Amino acid sequence: MSRDNDMRAMIRETATRLMKDHMTNTLRREAEDGKFLGELWKLLEDNGFAAVEEEGLSYPDAVALLEVAGYWGVPLPWAQSLLATKILGDAGLTSPGGVVSLGLQCQAPVHMARSQEQMTVSGTWHCVPWARHADTILFTLPNGNDLWVLQTPRDAFHVEFHENLAGEPADSVQLQQASIKTFALSPYDLRWIQAQAALMCVMTAVGAIERVLDMTVAYAKERTQFGRPLARFQAIQEKLAEMAGESAALRAIAARTLTAVEEQSWDEVIKYAGVAKVRLPQAVWTVTTHAHQIHGAMGFTQEYPLHYYTRRLWSYRHDYGPERYWAQEMAQAMGDQDVWDFVTGMPGSLRMPQD
Repeated sequence: MSRDNDMRAMIRETATRLMKDHMTNTLRREAEDGKFLGELWKLLEDNGFAAVEEEGLSYPDAVALLEVAGYWGVPLPWAQSLLATKILGDAGLTSPGGVVSLGLQCQAPVHMARSQEQMTVSGTWHCVPWARHADTILFTLPNGNDLWVLQTPRDAFHVEFHENLAGEPADSVQLQQASIKTFALSPYDLRWIQAQAALMCVMTAVGAIERVLDMTVAYAKERTQFGRPLARFQAIQEKLAEMAGESAALRAIAARTLTAVEEQSWDEVIKYAGVAKVRLPQAVWTVTTHAHQIHGAMGFTQEYPLHYYTRRLWSYRHDYGPERYWAQEMAQAMGDQDVWDFVTGMPGSLRMPQD
């Protein structure tokens, strides 16, 4: 194992231990009732897990860390903070600390006037995760061929409350003649940022799917019917096998994308993040459907924690671009290439022979 992989394993182990000790169903219920889990966020900050920094958490390690967030169903803007601080740092801006979210979907028209010292902006951004609890939001603002990033403090924006399918904040945010003093040209185009956000969504989903699979396997071993555990019935075994197959398939694509992140092969990252986002809905449908079927009525109760993960997975299908959007993006990028060559990077002559 390389030094980088050793360090990543230590980071994951530490984060897993923290979540195991502190992330409870009681906290998840409190979050759904509108409480921001400030103590848990402080714990992430104190351990260096809330921001990407040159002398701290690296970007590849941050992406990998989101699998832990997904497995434990952490109701915080963890992914958004990691990506926002990555962009801020690469744009030459200082991370503000506190709770940082990310606003990508601006609704036209957006009005801006720029001087050397500040930018005055009016506009609306939709589906901003956890905006109501954010100390700072990093907004992206296209302007001609340029893309600006705006580091916007809480007193500069107005929030209209909305939620996603998981019941988590996905707010609309308005800037009304807001004076933004910290801004810069983005080092990345909007497609790059959207692909990174999609990748972080996929990595979180990988963890959540693994948790749903673990819960379902455990339940099938414990629950008995006709004098034997559910896991002994062939029909249940088939469903568990399908769930495991979907989990492995999505994990494989996510691992390939993470390798591209480590190599800073950004075109590859965009490609594989898009492929993963296209593949995600099938995995989510199979895993959540089978999980609820095997759990039966128990899986639909508020007290049993399965729904905390399945509802998040249903939301992840649409976050940062649904399947149709990314399928169109991948089709455009593929052009006249063979599908096998495009997805695998291998020539068609290396395909497995077909009977």
